Amino acid sequence: MKRLSTKILLILIALIGYAAMLFSGQFVFLITNCKSQLKGNYDTLSEIVTNFHISDWLINYEGGFVRRGIIGEVLYWIYNITNINIPVFITILAFCLLLCFSVLFVRKWMHYRLSLVLLPTFILLGGLWGSNSFMWFRRDILIYLLVWGAYSCYSNILKNRKFSVVLFHLVSVITILSHEASFFYMLPIVLFHYILYNRQNHNWKQSIQKATMLSFPSVCTFLLCSVFKGNSEVANTIWDSWHPLFTQLRIEDVPLGLGPHALTWDTIATFKNHATLNFIKGEYGIPGFLLWPIVYFSILYFLININKIGTVTIIGKEPFSIIKYLHILLIISIFMLPMFTVLSCDNKRVILYCILSSFIFYFSLSRQQLCVFYQKSISHFIKQVCLFFTHGLLAKKWVFILFLLFAGMPSVYFSFEGIFESSIVGLPINMIKQALCIFGI
Repeated sequence: MKRLSTKILLILIALIGYAAMLFSGQFVFLITNCKSQLKGNYDTLSEIVTNFHISDWLINYEGGFVRRGIIGEVLYWIYNITNINIPVFITILAFCLLLCFSVLFVRKWMHYRLSLVLLPTFILLGGLWGSNSFMWFRRDILIYLLVWGAYSCYSNILKNRKFSVVLFHLVSVITILSHEASFFYMLPIVLFHYILYNRQNHNWKQSIQKATMLSFPSVCTFLLCSVFKGNSEVANTIWDSWHPLFTQLRIEDVPLGLGPHALTWDTIATFKNHATLNFIKGEYGIPGFLLWPIVYFSILYFLININKIGTVTIIGKEPFSIIKYLHILLIISIFMLPMFTVLSCDNKRVILYCILSSFIFYFSLSRQQLCVFYQKSISHFIKQVCLFFTHGLLAKKWVFILFLLFAGMPSVYFSFEGIFESSIVGLPINMIKQALCIFGI
């Protein structure tokens, strides 16, 4: 027992040290980035403002209603009232949101007696903290928090709490207006669950009718965002509306940012480009669709063996059901297939949307509410998959540790270098390289 406690203590010390390293790395990046924005030259400021990191937040409604515009419109009001340095404000806000989300997620993680060992991996918080600024600098963390809010409101609907339906509609609509792709990993799982939940007391027709009524505002919002997807005129009008900010930053003739520019992309050409990056582009002449299963295999292996290496879980109150979680993950994955194919090529972000939203949904509902996720045929299939990943060579702890240390996921197209750089071993090396570049060494 003493030996076991010593091992757990060493694991916890290693995790705390690794977490401190990730925090320090991103905090240093935060400081240097803000310093560059406040004291940088024209080229530096232009690059920062026009990149997705900042310009994605600046999409507003000044050119008319358009997808992804609600956050930018709020920021536009804030700027007109305060004249605050919006890029610096966005940078600090994004970092604070990351901290907030991480604290909430870890608290829930420990509540369900889950091992802390998996948190630094690329499929969980390590995918946010361990990446470059592309992951947390954009609006993704805010979207996760909004989705969490929508799921919590849905849980309250099932408890018949007052105003829960109104709050659910409000939060879900704001989430879709912030990023229309959130529709795929937020709403279908709610509707699927709501139908099954109502089937306990109603027939199929009544259950589907109830789910349709619950989803109507969100579906309409998604359709509006699909129709008003933007064009060159809208994008340029949006960018021109920020001219006072650019004048304040002394970069008056800054080119159109990548965020608003995304509103001009041709739909068919974008689909083809995403499909090429997702399925064709690979390594060593091997197409991507034959290589990506390597990553998906490691993801399933991690999730199914989520408590392979135990840590202290004194505060844990509820057992975690991997079968129920995999039900949720399967449903969300199916409805996210458009994003995995032609709607996106940012595979790392899409995987995080899928996995984190599945955990958030599980964390938001009570054990009784989750009981509807037990369909005999699906459960049998999931149990067979779990059996494969927990027996034979894959059951060995040293195999799991090797996966834990070296498995990762490239951000866009498949590359073995991207896998290593996003792994637990590769992340510190990559962060040191980035630090050397920042300080010109």
